[in-house]
Amino acid sequence: MKKIWKILSISLFILVLLSSVSAASAKGGEKVTMPTFQFMGELNYTAGNVSGRFISFHIDEKSGEIEDYRVNNVTVFKSIEYENDTIGKVNVHGAVLTYKGTRMEVNKKEGFNMEWRFIAVHDNPSGVLHILTHGSDVITYELGEDITCRVGNTSHYEMVYLNGSMVGKLMVANGEVSVENGSIEIKTATNSTTSVIFIDTAHVVFPKHIKKEIMMGIEKGKVGAQLYISQRGTDFVNYTHEIKMQVKLREKNRVRVEISSEDPQGKAVMIMLEKELMELNKNRTLKVLLDGNEITKADFNEVMNGTDSPMYAMVEENNTMYILVYIPHFSTHTLDIETQSIAENGNTAGGETEGASEKRVPPMIWGIIAGVVIIGVIVGAIIKSR
Repeated sequence: MKKIWKILSISLFILVLLSSVSAASAKGGEKVTMPTFQFMGELNYTAGNVSGRFISFHIDEKSGEIEDYRVNNVTVFKSIEYENDTIGKVNVHGAVLTYKGTRMEVNKKEGFNMEWRFIAVHDNPSGVLHILTHGSDVITYELGEDITCRVGNTSHYEMVYLNGSMVGKLMVANGEVSVENGSIEIKTATNSTTSVIFIDTAHVVFPKHIKKEIMMGIEKGKVGAQLYISQRGTDFVNYTHEIKMQVKLREKNRVRVEISSEDPQGKAVMIMLEKELMELNKNRTLKVLLDGNEITKADFNEVMNGTDSPMYAMVEENNTMYILVYIPHFSTHTLDIETQSIAENGNTAGGETEGASEKRVPPMIWGIIAGVVIIGVIVGAIIKSR
C-alpha cells in the first residue's frame, strides 16, 4: 500500500509539473508587447515653476512671460517676453499647461478693444509651445547659449540650430519676424490672430519613413492638428488655432473624436492611438468612419494632398497606430476609429475566425488531461500486478 501511495505522489508531482509547463507554454504563445516609448509626460506645477518628463520652465502666472524654457535638457529660450502685459491665469492638467490672459486696448476712434493671449505647452518629446496672440503686440524670444537662428524657406518658418545641429523650428503665421543678436522678435497682427509654434523637430515621434512628409505638411498648413490617445489620457496639439478636437468615447477597439474648425478649408489631422486600445491582427480589421460613413484607405501622400474626398492612411510603429485622416470641408464632424472582427464583416482569415480561436482548448487543459491519464495508467498497472 505504501508503494502505491509513493507512486501516486510521484504521479501527482508529474501532474503539477505538466500543468506548469502547459501554462508557461500558453503564456509564451501569446504576443505580449510592452510600450517601448511614452509619448506623453505629466507636469508638476508649483507657484510658476513647471517640470515634466521632457520640459521645464518658469511662467509668470499673471503675464504669461516664460523663463528658461528647456526641452530634453537643452535651454532653447532664456526668456519669452511681451511688449503688452495681459492679466491671466495658469491651468495645468496632466501633460498640458495653458495660460489665458486678456488686456483692454483703448482706441480713440474705435473705443475699447479686447486683446488676448493664449499659451499651450505640452510635456511631450517635441516640447510643443504654442502662443496665440489676438491684437497688436511684440513677442521677443531670447535664445539659449550657443543657439542661433536662421530663416527657413519662407519667413513663416524659422529654423533653430544648436552648434550646427537641428534643435527645432519656430513656425509663425500672420506675424512679422526679425532675427538679430540672439533673439527672435515677432510683431503680431493688429486686428487678427497671430500663431507662433515651437517644435523640437529632433525628437518628433513620427515614424522615420513618414516624419519628413508629416513635418512638411505641418509647416505648409496641410496637417492642422495632432491627437494622442492612450489609456492614461490624451494630448491635443493644435498646429492651427482654428481646429478643435475632443475625445467623446474611448473604449476597447473603439474611439470617437469630435472635430471642428472655424476655417472651412480641408485639412489632414493625425490621430495617434496606443495599440493597447486597439486589437489589429489577422482576425480584426481597421475601420475609419467620418460622420458614420466608412472612408477609404490611401497612402500618406494622397491623404496629405487630398482635395474632394475624405480618406485615411495608417502605419504602426512603437506599439502605436499613426492614422492620418483628410477631411475635405470643415464644420463639426464625428470621427470613429474602430477594429472589427473579420467574421463580423462576413469574411474569413486563414480559415479561422475569432470565435473559433476563442473556442480552442487551452494548452494547460490538455496538460491536466494528460496528467490524469498517466495517473490512471499507473494505478491500473499496479492493481493488475497485485
